Amino acid sequence: MGFFVVSQKALSLRKSNSDMMEQNKVNNVPNIRLFADRVLVKIITPAEVTTASGIFIPNTNNEEKTKQGTVLKISPKIIREMKDEDKLEEGDVLMFSAYAGSDIQYKGSEFKVLRITDIFGVLEPETNGE
Repeated sequence: MGFFVVSQKALSLRKSNSDMMEQNKVNNVPNIRLFADRVLVKIITPAEVTTASGIFIPNTNNEEKTKQGTVLKISPKIIREMKDEDKLEEGDVLMFSAYAGSDIQYKGSEFKVLRITDIFGVLEPETNGE
């Protein structure tokens, strides 16, 4: 059985819908109208590591099988057809296969357009109480 490593950076990126929509206007997000069951996601890149002695180690793990991303836009079809318990919202942090969807480069940023079936799930923020 496999497991996923969830970065704290990914969990801290979850924002309210209004904050995300405002941020999209400012942060070079493609103005795209999504069709069918598509979701536009901003790729969350794993952080580079600096050792205690100050040596910089870039993330060169090209064999990573799962990716994380923040939902920026959702197609109207998904919004209409989703059940409340499976609701996907802008600002959610997702996990998906590294090979899923279509890669988009836009103004120096990396995005993916995913089908809803390519998404493994939404990462929920950790609760400190348990």
